[in-house]
Amino acid sequence: MRFMAVQGVGYWLSPHDRTRLHILVTGDDRTVVTTIRDEPVPALVGDRLEDLDWQVDQYTQETIGVTLAEDGWEVFSTSERAAHRGQGPGSSAVYLVRQ
Repeated sequence: MRFMAVQGVGYWLSPHDRTRLHILVTGDDRTVVTTIRDEPVPALVGDRLEDLDWQVDQYTQETIGVTLAEDGWEVFSTSERAAHRGQGPGSSAVYLVRQ
């Protein structure tokens, strides 16, 4: 069985336009850090449109549930997310996955 910690970070492409963000999702298996996803994406609509951490977390979960699941990875534990201070990149929880 293999294990990996997966986390996403992201930032708004424009500080005045909250319609697109850049997402970077990485996996760390304690040997190497792998980029799983690195691309601009549209902001998810809804009540939490302005919440960058929520946006990043949703895209991180999607990446795990689609991209990593295709290779047999599944989440078995999650950390708490750090509070976003409003400046700098947003981040997701750290998801521990196994294959």
